[in-house]
Amino acid sequence: FLKSDDSELQNNFEQLRESVKNKLTVIKETTNDSETLNRVEETINKVESEKYDKFTYFKLKSLNENL
Repeated sequence: FLKSDDSELQNNFEQLRESVKNKLTVIKETTNDSETLNRVEETINKVESEKYDKFTYFKLKSLNENL
């Protein structure tokens, strides 16, 4: 992972970001709990504002796998 090419990871990062946003949107649309809604909305905003680096890529990849 650490020795991977940055350009390839950056492309994957964009795909991961979209995947996470889509999964979070589904959760947002299917829940009625206000606390969960707030948390999901915060997470969507954070994902949208993240810039690529390897650490952020790793966090986003983990989040995607756990959703």
